[in-house]
Amino acid sequence: MPAFAGGMDQADDGDPYNLYGKLGWYGTLNALGNTGFGIDFTRGNDVSAPGDTGYSVGGAVVQTIDGYGTELYSQVRWYTLDRDDAPSVDDILVGMVGSRVKF
Repeated sequence: MPAFAGGMDQADDGDPYNLYGKLGWYGTLNALGNTGFGIDFTRGNDVSAPGDTGYSVGGAVVQTIDGYGTELYSQVRWYTLDRDDAPSVDDILVGMVGSRVKF
């Protein structure tokens, strides 16, 4: 299932905008239960400051374990920001894993 969003502003010091897109899939790949996958991408220009261009790319997986009320999940996301002015910033990669138990 896709999702798309965007926004823009007419500011005095540029035309900031942000674009976002996501694709997801949900199905049964194994005997444990349903599995969900998702990937998304966002790009922003002049959002936090004039001349800034930011990107983020992420992916996630959720595995349901039927009969135990449990979901296992994992996500990874990469962020980057290119600046015209100082200070420059490094890219970051963030990941997480976890579980949810419903009782």
